[in-house]
Amino acid sequence: MIRALTFIRENSEKPIQVREAASRAGISRRVLERRFKEVLGSTPAAHIRRCHLDRAKQLLSGTALSMPDVAEASGFGSAAYMAFIFRKELRITPMNYRRSARGMKR
Repeated sequence: MIRALTFIRENSEKPIQVREAASRAGISRRVLERRFKEVLGSTPAAHIRRCHLDRAKQLLSGTALSMPDVAEASGFGSAAYMAFIFRKELRITPMNYRRSARGMKR
């Protein structure tokens, strides 16, 4: 499981599939999913999304990259998907997150 977690963290700027993380860990996808549930209480897919989200937050607060560039550099398939995940997980849009993180007003 440590190898899978390391792989996910070290590749947060890329799109990652659960099967890739499992393969890097030398176990099946199903075994990885069970271990994640037992140890972390979540799924590998949720952990991957969280790592992508953390990377995007870092880029939004620390760079002037465009939304499509932030999405690409943080492993999301598109700016629209990144915005969907932001709204779902953080209840804020990426642009509003950027403004908030930088202390900017609308």
